[in-house]
Formats: sequence, structure tokens, C-alpha cells
Amino acid sequence: MPERGRAPADRAPGSLPPGASGGSAHGEGPGTPPPSGEGSIAGVDARGPDRREGTVRGRRAVWFEAGRRGAPTLLLLHGGGADSAEISWRLSMRAFPERRVVAPDLPGYGGTRRFRGPYTIEALADWVADFAEAADVAPGAVAGVSMGGAAAIALTLRHPARVRALVPVAPFGMGGPSPLRRTLFVASRLPLTLALYGAASVSERAVRRAMRNVWADLDRMPPDLVPAIKRAARVQLRTGSFLSFMKAETTWSGFRTDLSQRVGAIACPTLYVHGERDELIPARSSRRAASLTPGAELALIPEAGHLPMRENPEATHGAMRAFLEGLD
Repeated sequence: MPERGRAPADRAPGSLPPGASGGSAHGEGPGTPPPSGEGSIAGVDARGPDRREGTVRGRRAVWFEAGRRGAPTLLLLHGGGADSAEISWRLSMRAFPERRVVAPDLPGYGGTRRFRGPYTIEALADWVADFAEAADVAPGAVAGVSMGGAAAIALTLRHPARVRALVPVAPFGMGGPSPLRRTLFVASRLPLTLALYGAASVSERAVRRAMRNVWADLDRMPPDLVPAIKRAARVQLRTGSFLSFMKAETTWSGFRTDLSQRVGAIACPTLYVHGERDELIPARSSRRAASLTPGAELALIPEAGHLPMRENPEATHGAMRAFLEGLD
């Protein structure tokens, strides 16, 4: 079971057409058009979450839904790199049947087009706010992992009326030293990164090599994630969204974003979730963040790395469910 406990406290909108498309996400890659006639605006395909498509700021946006409209909402934000809504949150989409669960492909990921301008955490948070309005996502709980965790925190700070409860999972941008900061700075400014995406787009061996620091135990990575990560790498070759994010966020001395200086202003209930064996962002980052966030709780997930909801879904979803049920 995850370790849970109250940490000390230091105290242009988009639009959707009336006929937004739907379809099961089962067996489909991010950005793949759904089979004709599948899905409905109010229901959930029995095989998995529905795929939706609409526009945000005049550009295509793709997202996935499960549950039912009118239920309390849970908005899920994925991470950066070779990621998408389905890669990070596919299991989580089915883990909260009592809620309307919505997971968008963020700009430049999956089937969603990039937005114009710098790819910063603040810009990403503002896009999420516009997406929520366009997709008619009521204010509710917001969870995000890594880059998406930072976006969820920034959304809470910049658009507090949209967030009733916050669940950052191994969030980026919490200050402190990072073992990868200089690696990311150099990688974002050399063609090497594109070469790595090119390799991961075609080679299972390259995918597994790239995931070594993401999973605590690579042998537990489901085989069906390999083709999904290959597709996500091909998307990055086309959009360069994560490369733009790294250029905007990295300096030689560290990261530009340090949300730890601002989390003291968070007023909603907050649960930080972190894999105990995370090598990308050490768990001490969330320990510190929880100590700086008023009334925050912390769940450390055993035998899990950077994606605890994929590597230990039972413990992660159990911690999230207990937290959210305590608020209803």
C-alpha cells in the first residue's frame, strides 16, 4: 500500500462543433480517426474510453473520455517526450467509473496540433483552461504527471476556479537539483534528440533503452506500450513539441520553472503522488513540495518509477481514489 500522510504546511477560448467525433480508443493509436459511427457524446464504449475530436483556439484537439457526463470530473494531463494521453493514462481512464474522466492529448502530442508561441508551463496551463472550456469539462479534480503535473499546478495557480482538487504525479518544475538538467539542456540544442526519436520510432530495442530511467523494473513494461511509444516518437519527429518545451525550460544551471516558490498559494485539497524508485525526478521533490503546499498529502508508491499509474496502478489508483472520495 502507498505511504500516505499529511505533510507539514509552511504556510482565445476554443470551440467544439455540435458533431464532435467519438470512438473507442481500444486498439487505436493516438491521433488515429475512430471507426465511423462508434461512440456517443454521453456514453462510454464497453471496450475502453471514447476518442473525441474538436477544436481549441481554432486548432484540432483530440482527447479521450470515460464515465458519464454530469458526474464529478477528473482531468488527466500526460507528460512530455514520447508520451500521449493513452500512454500515461489508459489504465486510469477505466479506474474511476464514478467520474467523468477526460484525458487530452496536449498540444503537439497524439492527434492535437501544436499551439503558436513558446512552449512554456504557463502557456500549457492556459491551453488546458481553454480546452476545458471548449470540451465542457466542469471544474473538478485535475491530475498530471511530470510535465503535465507542472501544468496541473500552474493551472491551479492561474485558473483556480477550474480546480477543486489537485493531484500532481512526479511533477516537473519543483526546484532543486536534477540529475538530468544539463543532459536535457544539451540534448535540446543538438540534432541528437531527433536521432533518438528516429530510432525509437522504428526500434523496440531503442524504445526499451529510452524507458530504462522511466520504469523501476523494465520487465514490467507491458509489450503493448512499445508500438504506442513508437507512434509517439514519430509524432515528436513531426511536431518537435517536447524539443520546444526543453528549449524554453532548460538552462545550463537548471530549469526556468520553479513552482515550489508558488505552491504555498494553492488553496484546494492536494495530493502529491510519486514513485519511490523514480530516477528522473527523485521522490524527495514531491516530499518538499508537499511540505510547502498548505494541507497537502503525499502518497509514495512502492516498486514504481516515473509512471506509477502504469507500473503500480493498484497502489496509485487506490491512493487517488481514497483522496478524491474523501472530498466528495
